[in-house]
Amino acid sequence: MQNRSRELVHYVVLGFLCLVLYLIQYTDDVLPKIGRASAVILVPTVVFAAMFLREWEGAITGLLVGVLMDIATSGATCFNAVVLMLIGCGAGLLVTYIVNNNLLAALIMSFGFTAVYFLLKWVFACVFGVIDAPFLYLVKQIIPSVFYTFVLTIPLYLIIRRIMKRLYKLKS
Repeated sequence: MQNRSRELVHYVVLGFLCLVLYLIQYTDDVLPKIGRASAVILVPTVVFAAMFLREWEGAITGLLVGVLMDIATSGATCFNAVVLMLIGCGAGLLVTYIVNNNLLAALIMSFGFTAVYFLLKWVFACVFGVIDAPFLYLVKQIIPSVFYTFVLTIPLYLIIRRIMKRLYKLKS
């Protein structure tokens, strides 16, 4: 029973970290914009959490973080919830069956899933007619946002790895 309560404490800590990163992301001037590019640090957070938690817990983490992101955005499309749930599940499946859980794999997966997230966001914006100049939006906002988010991934991975390693030590 004591291991179960310690495990719950670590999930609460991970949830608290996601909440803090959510507040950092959506508070003005904490993560400054570079041009039009803005970092979305919750996408790599879902990827890294899924790398340690595996597919089901990664999907649940992605869903919950996506719901938080959808609450902060206008409209009721649930885009973030669905996409981040699929990203969490995909990252968990990749680590379970194909790649090792290390820094290089984390960086590659973070970059790839962040690029997929932003490209899907761009496609939906084009399809629903939200933007007037799709190519300009892609070049001036989407691509720089992918790279800006990628710059912040290494410290984020190290923080999440430290939290999750302590969880695994308590499980065994």
